[in-house]
Amino acid sequence: MQHLAVDAEHLGIRVVVPLLAFVVLLVVVFVGPSLLDSLGLYSSVVGLLLIPGAIGAAIGAAYVGDRLLKRYWPSGRELLFDERNLVLKNKRQPARVIRLDVRVNLLTWRFVVARRGRVP
Repeated sequence: MQHLAVDAEHLGIRVVVPLLAFVVLLVVVFVGPSLLDSLGLYSSVVGLLLIPGAIGAAIGAAYVGDRLLKRYWPSGRELLFDERNLVLKNKRQPARVIRLDVRVNLLTWRFVVARRGRVP
């Protein structure tokens, strides 16, 4: 049976990644000068490079955070399929099964999207 993740970019990840980038930006901008000054490395040139460096660090943190969160924080929904069944598993609802070894009439089959997703 093969597994596919459903909704890899769920709401939690879409909220946490921008917050992570913002926090990293603030930390580099406000903590960076005092840290560099305590090391004796702070000068006006370093101060000018601090903002682009903070933006780069925020982008890098968002990229790494996005990749790690998608791997370690799944949505809890997955699609399992083999040659006979197509199963949608959700940790909050019972599994939904479509049997593929019988004829499926696509014109009468429908489902309701209970929450708003990225696809209308």
